Amino acid sequence: SIFKLQGLRLVSSNPEKLISRVAVLGGDGGKFYRQALSKGAEIFVTGDVYYHTGHDMLTNGLNVVDPGHNIEKICIPKLTALFRTWNIVQTNHIEIVESKVNTNPFTFI
Repeated sequence: SIFKLQGLRLVSSNPEKLISRVAVLGGDGGKFYRQALSKGAEIFVTGDVYYHTGHDMLTNGLNVVDPGHNIEKICIPKLTALFRTWNIVQTNHIEIVESKVNTNPFTFI
């Protein structure tokens, strides 16, 4: 996959359901699932969903895709380029260093 994921978790009582409205929140967004529901989301993409929160999401009819917290690393190259552009425009002369560190503590076996 383009995200180089080792796996993802799905919370759903109907995995075949066609979806038309998606909410996305990076990191640990589980505590915001009610806001996703209030905006009409049928599926919520966020990381680090806790066990009991997953049950609450199911009870409230929300499907969830949990790709893990580390997927946020896909933003690094785009943000680096954006910060470099801002640096040139603002002439701040700030050194922009793109992280190459793998902060994912998990290995799937």
